[in-house]
Amino acid sequence: WVAGFVWNQWQPWSGIRTLKVNGGRLGIMPFELSTVFDDTVEIPKGVALDLHGSTVDFQIDGAIRAFDIKTKSKIYNGTVTVNGTTASGGGDKHAPVSGGDQSTGTGISKAKVYDLTVNTNRSNGNGVVLFGDSVGCEIYNITIPDSPTIGRCVALEWGGSEPGPTGHPHNCKIYNINAGALSFGAGAGSNAYVAWLSSAFNITVENIYADSCYGVLGVFTGDRSNDGAPARYKNMIGRGITADNITCEDVKKYGVRCYGKGSDSSNLLPQSVVVTNPVLRADGTITDAIGVLCEFTDDVQIVNPDISGFQTGVATGQEAKNLKVIGGKVWGNRASGISYGSGAGGVAGCSVDGTSLYLNNQGGFAGVGGAAAIFIQNCSRWSVNNCKFGDDAGETQQYSVRIESTAPDGKLNNNHTFGLAAGGVAYVNGSSTDYDLGTTGENNTAAAGLTGFGGAPIYQVDWLGRKQFLISGASAPVSGTWQQGDRCFYSAPSPGGYIGSVYTSSGWRGFGQLQS
Repeated sequence: WVAGFVWNQWQPWSGIRTLKVNGGRLGIMPFELSTVFDDTVEIPKGVALDLHGSTVDFQIDGAIRAFDIKTKSKIYNGTVTVNGTTASGGGDKHAPVSGGDQSTGTGISKAKVYDLTVNTNRSNGNGVVLFGDSVGCEIYNITIPDSPTIGRCVALEWGGSEPGPTGHPHNCKIYNINAGALSFGAGAGSNAYVAWLSSAFNITVENIYADSCYGVLGVFTGDRSNDGAPARYKNMIGRGITADNITCEDVKKYGVRCYGKGSDSSNLLPQSVVVTNPVLRADGTITDAIGVLCEFTDDVQIVNPDISGFQTGVATGQEAKNLKVIGGKVWGNRASGISYGSGAGGVAGCSVDGTSLYLNNQGGFAGVGGAAAIFIQNCSRWSVNNCKFGDDAGETQQYSVRIESTAPDGKLNNNHTFGLAAGGVAYVNGSSTDYDLGTTGENNTAAAGLTGFGGAPIYQVDWLGRKQFLISGASAPVSGTWQQGDRCFYSAPSPGGYIGSVYTSSGWRGFGQLQS
């Protein structure tokens, strides 16, 4: 306590603007009724404010803040609500707790916000938000009740203006965020999230949960990318971001979205995020819901996912490079479990390793990419390895992996298909004459009675770069680009004919003649 300071719940404290205390701890005594404020309350540097389980209700009007925290300050142990009118201005206005300056980019350091329940009636408002060059801050054990207005429960936002320097949050932690049913976002699904990071770096996010929401985790490059960022960390923005245990049983739009292109900048700033153990569900009816969407990203990793009920479980947009899905399961989605590629281009190096995919294509698509567990188009240098596809019975996936002719130089290894929809094919590699597609791999298998392969051959390549492959029928290819020493084996050799052909300086020549 400081000088026995106690706030009384019986009257609005319109006279309090700033807590004029040099360090120490303040407390609001616990009462059944709320303490009411009609203006901003600043928590100065080094001050810890213990709400002692009380509810603080800000009945404010216009473009003002509620609690305004400063460097090394704390606020904890209570409920903060905003029931304001005519809200306007930046994302700090009518947010229950905010810190830093969005207009200048000045941040705060080593502040803590924890053990709070927060809510605001501002449409598309923030719960707890820190701006600018905020560093070393922690936000944890935050509860957000059911809300039709909250846009972002917890947000870290860049600040400042051109030519800079702009400020960017870094080295902060967000964890144990628990939200109820958040119904705002139908018209703004791209920026309504439980946790939102805008132009930040070296951020740890853990244990994010919502009963229902339009977005769970959003990672965005910021409107102006890193154009005005200080040289000391300009190239770090979007890097070093980790997120563990991102969970929602009723996602309306995006489970996780990573986006690396600023709306007011021509400078691409690929976001690099590692997401572990996401458990994301949609209800199976929303045709634009996506479990994980990556656009303008590089080296995003989705580790041990459990994703179901979306239109697509994991998808790429433009300029998504080196997206990795590792382990886990992607199942029961309306169309593809995983879809790599974009008609806008720039997708390359994406991979799936050790993931189980089953009962996707709940929408009953046929003969198209949406019918595949993994669909790859307009994506180069991809790989699918060590995956398991399908159930033994009742499987809905028509293809395990479907590769279009726009997806060159991929690798397909050590995969097994347990089941397919009727008439399905496990591994489809373009069309039958896409010999230059260049897909390589081995040990891709399918259960007895299933059709294993369709399209062009999948090559094995030796240390000299020579291809070896199985070709349908009993004749060598009549098109494609080959080198001396390439060999094909016929799927249906005839007595007196050859078991295959080898490419020579004079073209294909049969080898291994069989007895007639």
